[in-house]
Amino acid sequence: MNKLIIFAIAGICLMPLTALASPVVRTIRQSQASGSTAVVQTIKVWNGNGVSISFYEVNEIIKRVWIDDPSQILIDTDGCLEGINPNCQSSGAGLIHLRRIQKVNIPGLPQSKSTHLTIITQAADGRRKAYHFQVTAAAGAPEYSQIAIQSDVSYDSIERTPVKLNPRRPRTLSNVKLPLK
Repeated sequence: MNKLIIFAIAGICLMPLTALASPVVRTIRQSQASGSTAVVQTIKVWNGNGVSISFYEVNEIIKRVWIDDPSQILIDTDGCLEGINPNCQSSGAGLIHLRRIQKVNIPGLPQSKSTHLTIITQAADGRRKAYHFQVTAAAGAPEYSQIAIQSDVSYDSIERTPVKLNPRRPRTLSNVKLPLK
């Protein structure tokens, strides 16, 4: 946590005031939460402070969301989603907001300290990804208010241009010298 010191003028003397600055955004790379190299990421949600999960930077549209234990975490989105909004005709959102509520007793739902969140997204080319998070209620001061999903630079995403060889022209190696007989 960074400390920011501000000096205020009170009469003639300067009095230092200290304010605590905490990070707002926590970054998670796509490969950390989706795909074969993913590890379930933990998201903390504090009393009175929601946490948003943003897919804006990776240009993926959220198509579907599941939370296994809805007894203390509510989900809202910046668009409509199948299964959440009854009259959703064009499913899609870019951001999910998680909000903590006082635990509600739901008959048949086992008590747990955390829950699993699954998010299905779709890229512009139609490929879908599944992201997995463990969501837990947290105490104390919030550490962040937004999770930003960022893309990974991978060899699969780099456009390659094939090299074309001229079949009529023999390949030569200019830096190789062969012995003369």
